[in-house]
Amino acid sequence: MIASLFSKNKVLIFSMIIAAFFSLFMIGAKSFWVDEVLSAYMPLKWDRMLWILHNNEANMWAYMVLMHFWLKLGTNEGIIRSLSALFAIVSVPAIYILAKELFDKRVASLSSFLLSINFFFIFKAQLARSYSMLLFVTILCSYFYVKSIKANKKIYWIGFIIFSALSIYTHLFGGLFVLATYLSFFYQGRRLPFKQILISGISSFILLIPLFIAPAQHGSAYDWYSPPKITSLIAVLILLSGDNPVTLFLFASVFVAWICGLLKMQKKINITKISWKYLYLVTLLVVPPLIAFLFSAFVKPIYQSTYFQMLLSPFLILVAKSLSDLRTKKLFILLIIIIILLSMVRLIAWYGKSKQIAWVIENENQNWKDATKLIVNNSKSTDGIIFYDYFEKLSYQWYLGKNYMGVKNSPQIIEVASRTYSPFGGDLVPDPDPKKFVNLERSYSRIWYVVTRKRGNYLQIKNYLETQYNLVSQSEFKKINIFLFN
Repeated sequence: MIASLFSKNKVLIFSMIIAAFFSLFMIGAKSFWVDEVLSAYMPLKWDRMLWILHNNEANMWAYMVLMHFWLKLGTNEGIIRSLSALFAIVSVPAIYILAKELFDKRVASLSSFLLSINFFFIFKAQLARSYSMLLFVTILCSYFYVKSIKANKKIYWIGFIIFSALSIYTHLFGGLFVLATYLSFFYQGRRLPFKQILISGISSFILLIPLFIAPAQHGSAYDWYSPPKITSLIAVLILLSGDNPVTLFLFASVFVAWICGLLKMQKKINITKISWKYLYLVTLLVVPPLIAFLFSAFVKPIYQSTYFQMLLSPFLILVAKSLSDLRTKKLFILLIIIIILLSMVRLIAWYGKSKQIAWVIENENQNWKDATKLIVNNSKSTDGIIFYDYFEKLSYQWYLGKNYMGVKNSPQIIEVASRTYSPFGGDLVPDPDPKKFVNLERSYSRIWYVVTRKRGNYLQIKNYLETQYNLVSQSEFKKINIFLFN
């Protein structure tokens, strides 16, 4: 199957080369930010990882287990992020076989190419988190779903069960994708395989029992989220279009024109025979963000626009289908050229850390490497350091532990929280304890105060320090504010 997939398929091979180039280009150049530090720190020790996943971290279990073994290759930024790059690269042939199973080789080739140049896809490929793995796993989940519907063979149902469960183990938002898939069973326009659906649902549930019963499920991993706005839904579409509203407008225009063309031709073709494919893709595209949005609005905020990379497969397959049905070859070529140019503009802006060309995703993130360098290169043995958010100290300790800057004196970390908190983040930041600031100047000649989110009580800590010290300097490393008190 693999040999036949790549045989005489120049577009797919070319798309994989493009995906590999952009996924790996400068992959280790940027500093980790706090979530990536957690991905690197948590899986280092097997026993500690299992304890954390069971008790504190209810998300990304499959990714963390794989990362534990991947870390045997090394612990620098490039190597750690390359696991995501690998999943991104293999997602290109995965979306090809899914699109081909749904439509034809032309749509499949175009889908794989559009994925390979999509900025959202490449951004996640260079992020040490589970999103690229989730994209790959959900594509295979869709593939086995389609094969099960069309062929109704045991091997395909087993594949669907495995990848449904794996989607949720990879990221909890994968559950929304799986839910949308099960909903789509009910408008196939054919006899419903109720027995197989029931068995697959029960089997997937059994596979997920360890995740469901883990104490981590009752934790506070989403407590810091804010209720979403309507614009948050639009942000998902912009991201799926490569974080470019111009590209979204182009895709939307082509898609609307294509729908109008289908409606005009419905008398000439039996559209009901193929409608389930479109309904399935639209369900995958609409249901996950809509459920997350409504749940966030009325129950508890969990919605994050950047979590929906898994929707790239239904989105780009629909776009590819609408483009491939264009009757004018010159218009098709023109649109492809425009799409490529728009993608290149967004990618160049990201690699170049542009402050002008960015919409949902910022071109720079926390720079803990340089922030840590500044602190340790200018610290004294009598210095102390306070972090807000408190768990962000892990990022500092990660780069301090790398010891690449020749550490001589590093400030002593001072805990000022009024209660215990998750050392891996996610929950609301507790108030500072005023008692822990009493006579602080007797123990430390200077205090470094590191603030990563200017919210909550960060000013309260600053005010406590100003009663005993003078603020002598302030530095910023993209969302990391460093205050030095003397």
